[in-house]
Amino acid sequence: MVGFDRFHFTSSAHLPRLAWCARVVRGERTVSVHLGEWVERDDRGFYEGAWSGAAGRMSFDKSLTFAGSGARIAADGIDFASATHTLDPLHLMQLPNEVLCSNSLHFLLAQAEDAIDTRYLYYDADLMTIMFGTHKFQTPVPTANGHHVHQFYNCNVLVTPDLRFEKRDKPMPPAFANFDTYANFLFSETAALTRNASDPSRRHRYEPLATISSGYDSPACAVIAKAAGCRQAMTFTTARANFEDREDSGKPIAACLGLDVVEFNYFAKRLDRSDFPEAEFIATGHGGDDVVMIPAEDLLPGRIVYTGYHGDKIWDRHNRKVSPYIIRGDTSGCSLGEFRLRVGFINLPVPFIGCTQHAAVHRISNSPQMMPWTLGNDYDRPVPRRIVEQAGVPRELFGQKKKAITMPYQSNRGINPPMQKILCEVSYRDFDEFVRPIKHYRRLYYKLYYDLMHALHAFNLRAVNSGKLKRALGVFGLPGPKEVKVPWRFSKPRAINS
Repeated sequence: MVGFDRFHFTSSAHLPRLAWCARVVRGERTVSVHLGEWVERDDRGFYEGAWSGAAGRMSFDKSLTFAGSGARIAADGIDFASATHTLDPLHLMQLPNEVLCSNSLHFLLAQAEDAIDTRYLYYDADLMTIMFGTHKFQTPVPTANGHHVHQFYNCNVLVTPDLRFEKRDKPMPPAFANFDTYANFLFSETAALTRNASDPSRRHRYEPLATISSGYDSPACAVIAKAAGCRQAMTFTTARANFEDREDSGKPIAACLGLDVVEFNYFAKRLDRSDFPEAEFIATGHGGDDVVMIPAEDLLPGRIVYTGYHGDKIWDRHNRKVSPYIIRGDTSGCSLGEFRLRVGFINLPVPFIGCTQHAAVHRISNSPQMMPWTLGNDYDRPVPRRIVEQAGVPRELFGQKKKAITMPYQSNRGINPPMQKILCEVSYRDFDEFVRPIKHYRRLYYKLYYDLMHALHAFNLRAVNSGKLKRALGVFGLPGPKEVKVPWRFSKPRAINS
């Protein structure tokens, strides 16, 4: 079987800076790649982002920490690599005589001259299932031309010359024996990745930028970032409205750490723009939470941004879903991808580093050695607290009350919020004009079926949460239901913004 021997690159200033799409054609030894100007490339492969290894070795697919995406020629095909977190997937479409793979869903569809199928009811639900873990992610999703888009998170994908594709696991990080071994791993991996991002051999280099709030996760990430050479941080001053205390600035913490800080307030000036700024945050089917990053757009190009996504799960000592499959419970950070590719920055969510060893991290969080940093309440994360306090930040400055800045358009439970309350006026008018002609249900049968399944899901959920039912079954020695069997896609009533 004939293998591959080279890439042919076509670059354009009109593409998002970090976007790429590769075309693997049956019988051809050359792989064509259309890419943005900031994507690194040579005769061995191409990539955007950085990893915890030497930039010149093109070893991103074997790295323990990779914030980005790329591909290289392997002995048995083309090895495509996703990030080691679950915020940015690879998108792959198999056609009769070719395979397309991209780090952008929209670029992939454009290259395939295809589009989403507006008759399909479950895009939002399918794409958001990554929050339940890599083992329960629902893929592929259909397109208007009858094809399917496969998405891959935290893995490599080998495409062979005969157009088969095979998912390959990332290397497993070491098990952590105690806090010191885990913390040292976070610090060393972050430092190595930061060195990679600024390596002189790269065509485009990235300067560090921390994010910081009054919570747990981003202050710990800022401490780790500073140790890697970061000198500047950004913070959002105000949490969203459903928190009693909305003050969320991390400026006092940044001052303790010796970081220069830039403050933003997404809520002070509600997007009176005419360029549909929210579109790229909601167009990939996720929650749209990260639209709050819009005010920081001018600060982000050419930066490696240290974020705290997934810290609420990996560092929560009360988490009951400890797993190597990266179970998150929400999709915060997943809507940042298309914005990131266009603006041109690396997102390094530090809590994802080593997160497939969740059992070890959870054991450390609940170990006797962490008691001095344990508060004993329901907002308790001793690992980040120890990292931040040992850096000299007073206990009372951070991690006191749960807050959040992100603005989800899709709820992972209940009914989605009204779009007219979230989108700026011009965006809502355009959205409403687009969606109104689209029927939720092509036939009455589909509506009746959906309504029935929605009712069954609600009944199933109540049964799982019913203490009375579990006690009654226990009398007969029977176990109560432990999980909802009706698919999550039926959890919400259909709405205009589904």
